[in-house]
Amino acid sequence: MCNDDCEGTELVIVNFINESENFANPNDPGVDTTFLWNLDHPNTGLIISHDYFEIIDSTYVGEAVYEVCLIAMNKNGCADTTCKNLIVHVQPELEAPNIFSPGSNGINDEFTFEFKAFGLETFKCTIVNR
Repeated sequence: MCNDDCEGTELVIVNFINESENFANPNDPGVDTTFLWNLDHPNTGLIISHDYFEIIDSTYVGEAVYEVCLIAMNKNGCADTTCKNLIVHVQPELEAPNIFSPGSNGINDEFTFEFKAFGLETFKCTIVNR
């Protein structure tokens, strides 16, 4: 799914399901409706579907806000559009220290996650003395 160029990034897989029940012919929802998906990928055009039940899959890499739009159009050219913002966050990473020894020797004196945490703003932990 990802080659060496993706090292250090997390893939986020999102599934969109067409739920536009009242736009197509209720007796045969696939007969007269075209669905146009804009998944907000650079250099990629619209994804065209004529299948009411088709599930559209897409993968997003990195942290960003993507505007995903669905246009449903009937055989007469009547169309309706809905767009949603998809917020993709980076997978948090945390390398927690398993020991520290406060003292005056300068080795492992400080309990810190500095340079060992990515994508975390706050966290809560409990330190116990065994």
